[in-house]
Amino acid sequence: MTPQNEIGPPSSSEQIQVRPEASTSADAPNAQQDPLVQCTHILDVPLKIEALLDCLTMDLRAVAAVKVGTVILLNRSAGDNVDLYVNGVPLASGEIMAIENTAGVQITDFVHVEHSGHLEL
Repeated sequence: MTPQNEIGPPSSSEQIQVRPEASTSADAPNAQQDPLVQCTHILDVPLKIEALLDCLTMDLRAVAAVKVGTVILLNRSAGDNVDLYVNGVPLASGEIMAIENTAGVQITDFVHVEHSGHLEL
């Protein structure tokens, strides 16, 4: 028989109860539901967002020949999605939208990370 003060695995007759951490009266009512409430001190950190239309390789001769009016052919078709990166990490893909005189990206899919660590769109 295990003494009361000794720590060890529970016996088969004991039941383990898991209770949520007690909150103090100063906590916001939804603090446990919204993880952003718990990390408000970092929400204003600037992040670099990139919309990548395509990536290709050109040799030095081809790059040196580029001048105003040169058309560089991409591997994507008109209407294909662009990839969005946050600080170099894939986040989503989306469609290029024209909004008045500005271009924007409408999110269509988020990147899914498989358990193997590979990214999928």
